[in-house]
Amino acid sequence: MNTPIKSKKLLTLFACLYEQSKNGKLQNLEFVELEAVAEMLVLDKESALLLSIICYAQIIEEPLSLKGISSYLGLSLPEFLPYKELIDDLVTLKIIKRNVYLTESGKSLRCYQIEAGIMDNLLHNQSNPLSIKTKVEEDDYDTKKNAQEKEEAKEIIKEASSGSISLLRKNRIVFSLAKSLFAEDASFQNPIIQIKDLSDYLSVTPRQAFIVSVVFGLSIAKAKRRSNRVDFSDFCDYLNMSPFVLLEWQPDFEDLMKRGFLHNDDGRLKKKSLIYMELEVDMQVVRAFTNNEAQCPQLIIITPPTIFSVFDDFQELVGDNSSNSVMKEGVILDFLESNKEFPLINAVLDLKLENEDTILLLYIMNKLIDGDDKVSYRGYLRHMYDKSGIRMKKISMMHQGNNELLTLDMIEKVMNDMLYDVELMLTDKSVNILKDSGIDITTCSSGGKNKNQIHHADIAKKPLFFNEQEAKQIENIQSALQEDKFKDLQDCLKQKNLVTGITALFYGAPGTGKTESVYQIAKATQRNIMKIDISQTNSMWFGESEKIIKKIFTDYETYRKRSELCPILFFNEGDGILSKRNEQNVRSNSAATENRMQNILLEELERFSGIFFATTNLANNLDRAFERRLLFKVEFHKPGLEQKKSIWRNKLPLLDTMAIDVLAQQYDFSGGQIDNIARKNHLIEIIEGRTPNLEELLAFCDQERLHYTQRKEIGFLSC
Repeated sequence: MNTPIKSKKLLTLFACLYEQSKNGKLQNLEFVELEAVAEMLVLDKESALLLSIICYAQIIEEPLSLKGISSYLGLSLPEFLPYKELIDDLVTLKIIKRNVYLTESGKSLRCYQIEAGIMDNLLHNQSNPLSIKTKVEEDDYDTKKNAQEKEEAKEIIKEASSGSISLLRKNRIVFSLAKSLFAEDASFQNPIIQIKDLSDYLSVTPRQAFIVSVVFGLSIAKAKRRSNRVDFSDFCDYLNMSPFVLLEWQPDFEDLMKRGFLHNDDGRLKKKSLIYMELEVDMQVVRAFTNNEAQCPQLIIITPPTIFSVFDDFQELVGDNSSNSVMKEGVILDFLESNKEFPLINAVLDLKLENEDTILLLYIMNKLIDGDDKVSYRGYLRHMYDKSGIRMKKISMMHQGNNELLTLDMIEKVMNDMLYDVELMLTDKSVNILKDSGIDITTCSSGGKNKNQIHHADIAKKPLFFNEQEAKQIENIQSALQEDKFKDLQDCLKQKNLVTGITALFYGAPGTGKTESVYQIAKATQRNIMKIDISQTNSMWFGESEKIIKKIFTDYETYRKRSELCPILFFNEGDGILSKRNEQNVRSNSAATENRMQNILLEELERFSGIFFATTNLANNLDRAFERRLLFKVEFHKPGLEQKKSIWRNKLPLLDTMAIDVLAQQYDFSGGQIDNIARKNHLIEIIEGRTPNLEELLAFCDQERLHYTQRKEIGFLSC
């Protein structure tokens, strides 16, 4: 026979409700047990259920925080906010209280527990266990309490009005009276003199001055704790304030943060809602209050976030290994949702991809903006998943083409033979999303550029001085690379089944302007440069150097597709790879590697359709196979007498004609050597504040020629 509900002990009913309330049944209040508990405790059903959960959790030694209660009931924090008021009422009535518990990981957690006396009543099943005051008693208690607070307020204000008081004292007065000030005038239309003074001092509204003062006071009160930052519940608890009222103040908080008075550190969640913020007053403002400074310090105004700063935060979240993969994925998605005002974020979210694919796509986009065309899938997975089994499974699926981004043609796999990794890159479809969102990937890399890419706008315009033959050849090349003529030339070559690429070799003595000529051609034709350091193509690993050469051309093709105009592929000082192939010592590993590298380069130039420039000082050592693959071959000579005069006049415009004639006739210098003399001249001007005379310039020239005298032997003197 079943025991009547009302005859059961309270703790038995608590245990029953604790189990029944799982999985978000808070809104279903039709439990017979709940009605019995509410009647026995003289509480409404919601409060009775909350008290039952808190009590039983305490008994089984699993105390619950506010967030823990909401999670247990299956409610998000915003959904749970109305019920927090009920918990606050239970605290006010001294039925429950908040205690700090230390978790096994060493973190402190504020949890709720039943007051000792009331817990004893519940354990012994006492009638009227909560000993709740009657309405008359409550009203009488509140009346006395309010009267006492008002008297204390009058005393504080009276003390404050006697003479000039410090900023610190004004803040203390506002903080001490905060509850009553908020209760009497929540709009702050008639603020007390201290709030008005702080408002004038900070140049903010009275309510904003009140907020700064309360955050300042609460930070001091929490100074001995692990964190002295003030959160949403701190503010509500101290002012006995409804969380919904505080949410109405969010524009004030945002304005104070924008102007630098408050700072938000939300534990990397990067959320914008006041509910999640953890606030502190700017240290300059704190010092101004403490030192009673006459003027408010000039604060750094926080600039609005850009898509690049959002990507910086996104990258930080991806790289944060303090949470498991499920939690990290949720945090990143929440962060993206809070930044939907950016066209790129909104466009990617509108694709309605799976969560992990959304994050992967944005990760590859971010890497491209940073200058990395290709992304290691394994490297990405190491950030997102801590279990190697999951990583290997996903790599295997990507190898097999089993991925939504591949199916939708958003990304593509780079051809490689890596079993334990896959290199990924964006397709033109994804690149167009970047472009449509206003991101020019050829010029931006979160404020910087790929170190191998030179934008034409960043090249300084410089005059160059050639002899007649050199000038004519450079002019022809520059004319051929003007966009309209370049397209016509490529169409013509294609119709005649000829190689459509424009290739050129600049060779000659050092310092004759070969490299600078390439830069100035790029500047004049508005073409970007992909510059290759030949020394980086040599690898100690067998077969890697050949792969590097092939990768240079695949990277160039990718860069070309994403550029408005066809860029220039520039091999600067290419002696090492353009030199004659070694046919005598092919058994040598290094010689064999160099030969293979040159063969790959020859193959690539054979079908090249872009713009290629190379420079070398050693034309006599050039492999004959390159000659027919290079359309233009321009020899740069040391400048003649007239060219040298023009260079001296350009570099040192204050020199008179006689000095220029002496320098040009006496020294057979290249343009690069004359540059060095000019730099030394400017160095003396800056350090000593004077212009070197002709005699000093002649001395600089003698030093530039490196005329060594017989060196004396170093040793012991013979006796």
